[in-house]
Amino acid sequence: LVVGPADRSGVKGAHPSVLESSLAVGPRGGSGTPVVVVALDGNPVESHGHRAADEALVEVAQRVQSVGGIGPQDWDTAGRWGESSIIVLPPAGPGPPAKDWARTLQAALLAVHTPSGYTASASIAVVDAAPGTSLQVLVQALRDTIDRARDDGPAGIAYCDTGPPARPLA
Repeated sequence: LVVGPADRSGVKGAHPSVLESSLAVGPRGGSGTPVVVVALDGNPVESHGHRAADEALVEVAQRVQSVGGIGPQDWDTAGRWGESSIIVLPPAGPGPPAKDWARTLQAALLAVHTPSGYTASASIAVVDAAPGTSLQVLVQALRDTIDRARDDGPAGIAYCDTGPPARPLA
């Protein structure tokens, strides 16, 4: 995963064009395209500075790579998203569903210790983007879902299915 300090300004690795092309390809072994965001809880940049937040995010990235035997070769795209998050696109084909993997990862994110002494936790959002979901809708769903996960407490977890547009009842 690419999580270095130079990547704070936006998505690195999981570039918006990669997200758009994944959405365009459509379902990946399920009803939609799963997208996972792992975000540090609280506001570590304001409370502890960029260095501590960067260290915590590097530790989170290592846990993302190691939990459940899922290595970087098993993910299509993973990278930093903003100042304190990682975004991951699970691979197409067989393997653990994103929700199951997220539940396994959840316990590993309760206490993330950094070399500078900062201890953080991280929450998880899993969004199953329906075929045809726009990047704008996906990003909003990710933001809303990570907010719900953080509301659940340290190392919270939340799910969202963008689903097909609602049809009026006949």
